[in-house]
This record gives sequence, C-alpha cells and structure tokens, in this order.
Amino acid sequence: MARVRTAWTRVCQRLLAERNERGHWTGELCSSALSTATAVVALELAQRNGPEDPAADTWRELCRKGIRYLLEAQRDDGGWGDTDRSYSNVATTMLAEAALVVTRDWHATWGWQDRAENARLEARRYIDHVGGIAALRRRYGRDKTFAVPILACAALAGVVDWKEVAPLPFELAVFPQSWYRFLRLPVVSYAIPALVAIGQVRYHFRPPRNPALRAIRRLAL
Repeated sequence: MARVRTAWTRVCQRLLAERNERGHWTGELCSSALSTATAVVALELAQRNGPEDPAADTWRELCRKGIRYLLEAQRDDGGWGDTDRSYSNVATTMLAEAALVVTRDWHATWGWQDRAENARLEARRYIDHVGGIAALRRRYGRDKTFAVPILACAALAGVVDWKEVAPLPFELAVFPQSWYRFLRLPVVSYAIPALVAIGQVRYHFRPPRNPALRAIRRLAL
C-alpha cells in the first residue's frame, strides 16, 4: 500500500508540474503517421484532379511536409505506428506506403527520390513480412469500419487492386436513420459517411457484375 501511495503522489506531482503559467493544462494531439499519410493521399489526389484550384500549391506543400514527416518517423523495422509513440502495425504502414506511392512524381523535385524509394521498399518488406492484406483483415475481423477505407486508400494510390476492397452497401444510407439498427450495416454508426464515400468510390472503379445490384446502386448515387 505504501508503494501505491508513493506512486500516486509522484504521478500527481508530475501532473501538476505540467500546468502552464495560467494554472491549467494545454492539450495537443500526438504526431500521427496514420493521419498524416491519409491526409497526404487525399491532398495529392485533390490537387491532381483540380490543378487549377487556387489552393493546389498549398496542398502540394502540405504533401511535401507530410512526406518529410513520414520519412523521419519510419521505424527501424520499416513500418509506422499510429503515433510517434506506437509500435509499427500493418494498417498505418499500408497508408504510409500509399502516401509514398501517390506522391512519387514529386520526390525528385523535393530532393528525396532515393530516400523515399528506399522507405517505400522497406515498408513493402514490412507489410509482406507481417502478412499483407490478410494480416490487415485479421486485425479488424468482420468489422469493415477500418479495413475497407485503408484498402480503398491503397487502391486509390495504385498499391492494391480494387478487387481487394470489399463493396459497401452505400445504398442503405437512403433509408431513415431510425432504420439503421435493423439493416445490419457492416460498419459502426459513426462511420456511415465513410460507408457512403468508400462504397461509391468502389462502385465507380469496380461496379458489381450483378445487373440488378448495379442498377440499385446507380439509382442511389
């Protein structure tokens, strides 16, 4: 009990010492390879499809900074963790690989061509070593909330084929929200926007062969 009390006292003192000069704590999020990689892919695709947008140069600069962070944050095993304090995992490493691939045309301009290519190769070795797409699916099980968006991001970057991205029934979103609990959606409720977005992009790149299902989803767009 004395050890517990001593530990509690030390933790309290450490916590109180972290207050700022105004007497409260300032919170901030950890740096995140996961969110950085996802943002890089989104920004690169946005400026690629809208090069005349006034913000395109800003997006490209953000991509450059994001890739620089990813190169600095890569672990010795070739992978990335969700944050700079996390162990490497297949999900974040697949997203980081997608970011490196989708921005490949800019690496020489940014002066990182060899370094970025080496990082990509190390990432691929890590992914293959831990089991690739099968490992990603095992990580999340039957819940498609995370695995499908990660694979969709990789497919948009050209890293995996769209056949690896499970089709999501985005047409179910046309029903009233009160019906959702009866529809057995393959994602958690807060991920409905992702279900719709990923479902539609997968439909665009790989529509279903079943003509009836294809027609239903076309009408739901």
